[in-house]
Amino acid sequence: MSPAGFYRHFPDKQAILLAALREPLDALLAATGPLTEHAEIDIASIRARDTEFFAVYAAHRRVLRVLRELGTVREEGLEDIWLTTRQEFVDRIASWLRRLRRAGRLHTADVGVLADALGGVLDQLAYTRLGLARSEPTPTQVEILGRVSAEIWVGALTGGAVD
Repeated sequence: MSPAGFYRHFPDKQAILLAALREPLDALLAATGPLTEHAEIDIASIRARDTEFFAVYAAHRRVLRVLRELGTVREEGLEDIWLTTRQEFVDRIASWLRRLRRAGRLHTADVGVLADALGGVLDQLAYTRLGLARSEPTPTQVEILGRVSAEIWVGALTGGAVD
């Protein structure tokens, strides 16, 4: 298909990119959904959710790497795709953290910063360990990322107590 053919279907580069990213982004958000629906700090649930996040990221690692790298591009509209998508993820984590705080299971002065930091753990590990990997990630690598990230999350949420 010629470039002109693309632009008959999509008004600009941003629309093309959004169409390519919709499925992986929806899958990532779905993978984070179950954890953020309750008010418990359960390492098994966090580990399962984190592992699912990394499995989805691994399956779409090339296109999600592009999304991450858009955050460094200063082209109007493109960096907003990354920032908007990441903020949606952080907001979901923050909502869960507020439920934990209301239930007396979390004591923090700034839920927004903690949500950003916890999201950053997943985001950075996914990008460096999966997105930049020279070969396809193995299920064992995905499991290790899920386990370690869950330990980091639980440690941050409980003041270091990881069972």
